[in-house]
This record gives sequence, structure tokens and C-alpha cells, in this order.
Amino acid sequence: MRLSPFGLLMAVLVIAIVAAAAYAFVLPGDDDNGATPAAVGEATATAPAAVAPTATPLPTAMPLPTATPAPTRPPEPTAQAAAPQPTQPPPQANCTNSVAVTSSFREGYFYVSGSTLEEIGDSLFARAPVVDGELAAGVTEYGFNIRGSRCAQASSCSLGTMTIDVVGRVTLPRHMNPASIAPEAVPVWEQFVDEVKVHEYRHVTIVQEETGSIRRQLLALDPQPNCADMDHEIDKVIAWGMSSLERRQEIFHLADEAGIGNIVAR
Repeated sequence: MRLSPFGLLMAVLVIAIVAAAAYAFVLPGDDDNGATPAAVGEATATAPAAVAPTATPLPTAMPLPTATPAPTRPPEPTAQAAAPQPTQPPPQANCTNSVAVTSSFREGYFYVSGSTLEEIGDSLFARAPVVDGELAAGVTEYGFNIRGSRCAQASSCSLGTMTIDVVGRVTLPRHMNPASIAPEAVPVWEQFVDEVKVHEYRHVTIVQEETGSIRRQLLALDPQPNCADMDHEIDKVIAWGMSSLERRQEIFHLADEAGIGNIVAR
């Protein structure tokens, strides 16, 4: 989206409303033990590509039987050892369910220059990051690393212990030489930066709140007859939580455009 540079004040009115703060949601691919760590860097992180399973070859055709001579007296059968049965994990006497959550967001910057509002605005339009084809005055990226082990008992399987690590990055605008800003432009620039920072960290708040909701839902799960069923229930909770997280982020953007974003995220 190309915007005509009418100075920083127009940038405040346009970028802050249209694309003041974009966010990038990243969920790594799941495996049997949870999600793999997400790489969070300068650019929007992407989930690792899924590896297509290799095809198992079909069995070759059995050869047709050939004619056999008259049977001779068969040898006495020998005792055959029973096929080994797969070992089951030993049941645990007691199950203690727990879900630990950690959250780590680091802050980065893109730099602008200029003295007057018009110069700073031009620099902002030229150097602001682009997310989904739109200029963004700030970006919040995050990913999840989910891991854990189930608690198997004789006839049931419980949640066991789990850890959810949230790792993210917030990118904000920064002037490369604040001392060069004209005095009349300083309060406008500072207000703009403050509003972008508040917006971005509200995205972080939503991530943390929704991760807490996932934790509570996981702890509320009932034991299942086996651990495969337990894993299925865990997957449903996580999928529901991620969908709720994306929905809240979108609602927050709409509310912030209407000036009531503080109601959606505290």
C-alpha cells in the first residue's frame, strides 16, 4: 500500500490506524512429543516444512506352489517359542499433572532519520517493515515450543508433565539520532513511538493470556483409557487455544482502529 508522505503527523494518523502494529503468529510443526522450537529472528519466522512420509512398498506377489512329491513321514514338531509381546510402560502409582509456562520476548528496532516531521515521515515510509504487503510501524512475532510426557497407569493415562515455552520478538521504530530532531517535532515523534509500543505489547499480553487459558484447559482434562486418546485430547485443546489466540489478535486490531483497544487487551 503506497501512501503519500504528508509528514509524520499523517504517518501517525495513517500507519497507526491502517497498519500500526502487525503481528506474525508462528506455530512449529508438532511431533509425538510436542512442537519443535520456533526460530524467531529479524524476519517473520516460518514453521518448518513437514516431511512427507516415505511410501511403504507393497509386498511382492507370492510364487505359485509347484508340484510336490509324495509326502514322507513328517518330522516330529518341535516346540515353538511364543512371539514376544510388546512391552507396556510400567504403570505409575500416582500421577501428578502439571503445566509450566515460560514467556520470553526480546525487543528490536528499525531505524529512521530526519529532523522535521516531513523528513521523519519520509524515512518512516521508506524504512518501515512490510507485513503481508502493508507497511507496519511495529511487528510482534512469536512461536511455541510444547513438550511433555504422559502419566500411564494400569487402565488409564493422565496429562502428566508439560512445558509451554513462548519465544517472541517485538520490533519498534527508533530514531538513529534523536538529538537532530527539531524541537517542535519531538513531542509528536515521542507520542508516535509510545503508541506503537503500547500497541505491540498488547499483542504480547494477548499471547500470554491465551497461553494461560491453554494451560488451564490442559489441567482440566480427565484421564483417558490410554495415552493415544490422551494425546488426542491434548491436541484438541492446543488447536482450540491457537485458534482463540488468532481470533483475539484480529479483534484487538479492529478494536484499536475504533479507539477501544484497551478494552480487548489490558
